[in-house]
Amino acid sequence: MSHSTPIPNGQRVSIARIEHAINVWRNAQATISDTPEILALDDESRCLADIYGMMIFNGLESIPLDALSEHQLDALTVAEA
Repeated sequence: MSHSTPIPNGQRVSIARIEHAINVWRNAQATISDTPEILALDDESRCLADIYGMMIFNGLESIPLDALSEHQLDALTVAEA
């Protein structure tokens, strides 16, 4: 996964979008797992959880989209597709 579209300056991503994307990835993982509870996050959820946790810790409701790493942006974009 790689994003090739430039990110417009000033565009922001909300904590709600990050949370939704994490849940999309977790739900996708749950459908391929035999156990009802997932004890480990997949790579996409994990990378988004890192930024999500930082946002909660710092009391941020949104961050600049360009603050996301390429991996985080890809995980967000694919989850929203």
